[in-house]
Amino acid sequence: MSVDPPPGAESVLPLLAPMLAVIGPPPGPKTEAEYAYETLWNGARVITHVPGDGGLRLLSQTGVDVTAQYPELDVLASLLPGPEAVLDGEIVALDDVGRPSVERLQQRMSLHQPEAITHALEELPVQLMLYL
Repeated sequence: MSVDPPPGAESVLPLLAPMLAVIGPPPGPKTEAEYAYETLWNGARVITHVPGDGGLRLLSQTGVDVTAQYPELDVLASLLPGPEAVLDGEIVALDDVGRPSVERLQQRMSLHQPEAITHALEELPVQLMLYL
C-alpha cells in the first residue's frame, strides 16, 4: 500500500506503508512450520528511506516525517551496504533490563523541540528493530 508523500517532499524511493501482522487462528501441528510469528515490540512503526546520498528519512505509519525526532537513528544510513533502501521497522525504547517500554517511548514521542530531543538522547534513547 502506498502512502502519499508529505507536502513538498521529493523522493525517488517508493513511499510504502508498513506490512502489519494480522491475527488469525493458530496453526495446527502439521502446518505450524508454514507460519511466521512477529514479536510485539510495543513501538512506533516506521518506514525508513535510505536514498543512498548519506541521508535517512523516517515516515510514521500515517506518512508523517518523524526523522528529526530520532537523530540517533541517522547512523543507519552509513551501515547499509547498498546505495538505496526502503526498510520496515519499529522504533522502540528499552527499559533498564532491555525490555520494550511503552512508557519510555511515549515520553520520547511527545518531544518535538530540538533542545528537548537532544537532552533526551541519553535518558530516553531509541533503537530501530527492522523487519526482514
